[in-house]
Formats: sequence, C-alpha cells, structure tokens
Amino acid sequence: VRDATDFSAYYKDLLANNRMLQASQYTPAPEDHSAVALPRALRPLRAMLANHLHDLWAEDKRAEGWTHGAREDRRLKTHPMLVPFSDLPAEAREDALELVAVRLRALLAGGWRVHRDASPAARD
Repeated sequence: VRDATDFSAYYKDLLANNRMLQASQYTPAPEDHSAVALPRALRPLRAMLANHLHDLWAEDKRAEGWTHGAREDRRLKTHPMLVPFSDLPAEAREDALELVAVRLRALLAGGWRVHRDASPAARD
C-alpha cells in the first residue's frame, strides 16, 4: 500500500511520461491551403496584421530588455529587427506577410468570410 503523497507523485510522473510519449509520436500535418486565392480586398488586412504582429513581437522583446543592434546577440540582448515594420528588410516583411496570408487562407478554406464594415463609425 502506497502513501497518498507517493501515489500522487507516481500519478503525476505517469501522466508526464504519457504526455512525453504522445509528443514524441506527434507528426504535424497542417492542411495545404496554398491553392486558396487571397482576395485583393484582404491585402490591406494582411499588411495591417503583419505590422501588428511585428509590433507585438517587438514590444515583448523590449519588455525583456532587448534593444536594436546590428546583429542578434542573446547575451547582449540586441536584435536587428527591432525597428518599425516599414524599416524591416524586404525579405523579413515578405515573410511576415506570408505568415499572415497562410492564416487568412486557412480561414477562407474553413468557410470563414472577412468583411470590413463600411460605416466610418464602425472603424473608430
């Protein structure tokens, strides 16, 4: 007969090992939505979201003490991408735009539709 604390620890270890086993057998299989056309009307949304995501990333980095630097250095906490989205190298901007486009295509493939409210009051 095991003591309740021993059993609790045993049970937690058992669950942790089971999760590790499941994780080791996990094979990601994202659906391919590359054939889904992104409507031209969603391009401004794609750009806005890419800019927003970059700002969130930069805000998190700055909160952790990172500053702009010529190269990424984890010890000094410097990163060359800690600049406004518009100042990023073209390749980094394109990567961010594609990251958002992949998600928008997944929404469209899932039957979701994105519409902007035309009324000026709704945009304020």
